[in-house]
Amino acid sequence: MATESLNEILFAIFVALQFADAATTIKILDGGGEELNPVMRWLFSKLGTINGLAVMKTAIILMFYTVIDVIPIWLYLSMIGLYSFVVAHNLRQLYK
Repeated sequence: MATESLNEILFAIFVALQFADAATTIKILDGGGEELNPVMRWLFSKLGTINGLAVMKTAIILMFYTVIDVIPIWLYLSMIGLYSFVVAHNLRQLYK
């Protein structure tokens, strides 16, 4: 498999995790939970939850998209691992 197509697959997984993080974060906050990330808390106070998530997730996705073919595989895997942990944590909070 060519590195470019592997990067595209990893990018798609990364994007899906961004959406999963946003969706689970909204559910947690709607249920009375709190945002643990101080940067996101600040952004939510300035823009609101939905707009803050939209701005941040769009920025993150576009940043990765602009360098999709030059990001090393290890960095994609690290980011996928990080956001997998975040989504798993969010799901645990929702269903405990």
